[in-house]
Amino acid sequence: MTVRLLRLIVTWLLASIAAFMISTPAFASIEVSPLKFELSADPGTSLTRTIRLRNTGTGAETLYTSVEDFFASDDSGRPTFIPTDRQVSDAYSLARWINIPDKNLTLSPGETREVVIRIDVPSNAEPGGHYGAALFASDQPVQETVAAVARLGVLVLVEVSGEIRVSGEPTSYNVGFAGADGTLTYPDVFEQFPISFETAFSNSGNTHLSPTGRIEIVDENGQKLTGIGKQTVMNQAGAFIRDEIVDYLPINDVGGDVLPGTTRKFKSPWEGFAYQVLNDNGTKSVFFRTPADYYAEKAEDQKKFLQFWESVKTRTVTKDLTANFFLSYAGKDQQVREFRESKAFSIRYEERYVDYNYFVIAGFALVLVLILVYILYWAPRSRERMRREIMREMARSNDR
Repeated sequence: MTVRLLRLIVTWLLASIAAFMISTPAFASIEVSPLKFELSADPGTSLTRTIRLRNTGTGAETLYTSVEDFFASDDSGRPTFIPTDRQVSDAYSLARWINIPDKNLTLSPGETREVVIRIDVPSNAEPGGHYGAALFASDQPVQETVAAVARLGVLVLVEVSGEIRVSGEPTSYNVGFAGADGTLTYPDVFEQFPISFETAFSNSGNTHLSPTGRIEIVDENGQKLTGIGKQTVMNQAGAFIRDEIVDYLPINDVGGDVLPGTTRKFKSPWEGFAYQVLNDNGTKSVFFRTPADYYAEKAEDQKKFLQFWESVKTRTVTKDLTANFFLSYAGKDQQVREFRESKAFSIRYEERYVDYNYFVIAGFALVLVLILVYILYWAPRSRERMRREIMREMARSNDR
């Protein structure tokens, strides 16, 4: 077993222990901004950035500061933090470069505090990405053990200039149904929503990448489906602003990074056909209709009312669809790399449609037949009987 492999195993084990022991729920009353810094620096230089903390609660909050490295522990991209005294490799490390002068601070109710962090990049820093976090804990950190405390973190991603290798590509595109554990299954035909579209991207360079893209869905007639997605709009600080309805499924619309030497899977769920509802507070929320409801409403829009000979019926419909994946990222050389892929899949649903009411039509036809029979057969015979009766009466009158 090589030394490098042994180090990787040890790092993974320590990170797994740390991830198990550290709890990182957000404070209910503390807001932090921004959530992430993405910076570029030259070896031997220093950078300063400001973090804003705000206490929105009714009581004072005391926070204890610390710095740790982080890496992606799995293909979800979720960061796993490693204390500096447990770091076994300096590759991509940043925590030792970060200095936070304020070791603890207390925020009164409604108070906003600015915390300045300084990043000192060593003159012999390795080119490429380095990753750490400024952490704010609800309890004093303990050196001997890792306490289970609530923590807020601001991720810091620094790219050190030099020989930057920008290299990455999608490794798989999948269309499946996500179970409770997130594992995908691949039915022949999808009969329930949401359908999960998964794009795996592997970063083989030495700096982080943020691929983004979209998934367009077209039907068997080549018609692109509209209003199928919900895109998250965020401000420059990384805070949520609103959701927008779009004609595609966004890939990584929140700007997640893929760290060097890792593979990250981006999930794009298709929940149906989107529509907006105005909330009481003036904001809008996005909800989704199933294909059955969506196509039924389209049919109702085209036909405002039923004729007496029509009725609403239900049938099982299978639609053959194609998902077109478009993914790209821009390197530091400003060159954009683009990737495309298509995947075929089918959905099945119960469709409501307008058809003839054959019982009404049959009844109407029967009435018409009876009328024709009466006109063509019974009415003439009745008139003939009446004529003969009149003639007989006239004959009897003449005999008298």
